[in-house]
Amino acid sequence: MLDALQRGAQTWPAKVLFVILIISFGVFWNVADVFQGMGRGAVAKVGETEITVPEFQRAFQSQLRTVQLEDGGRLTAEQGLMLQLDRQALDTLIAQTAVRTHAERLGLALSDETIVEGVRADPDFAGPDGSFSRQGFDA
Repeated sequence: MLDALQRGAQTWPAKVLFVILIISFGVFWNVADVFQGMGRGAVAKVGETEITVPEFQRAFQSQLRTVQLEDGGRLTAEQGLMLQLDRQALDTLIAQTAVRTHAERLGLALSDETIVEGVRADPDFAGPDGSFSRQGFDA
């Protein structure tokens, strides 16, 4: 029976049918994306700034780790998708990009000295004596 199928597949009508089938898959199911570099584009675009796939993947993984630390358990990517952590990560990236873009347009920036002063004044990083603690900052 396999021999009969192999012989039938070698005929011209069978080859024409295979070509039509292959073309229909390429046209109707966008198999061409494989050859055009699917995934190279942006996940989202805020103004002129694009959020790339690697940026989104890092944000999603970070969101997964945060939930794992809060719950103390192991969370798979599929479970994260069910909890819509991917949407939360994307929303966060879009908001951060929008704020950054708007700040750049306004010419807003913080100097390194201002950031250092802010970190040193933050009570979350204070030690037992009330002053800045490097161990608290590292933790």
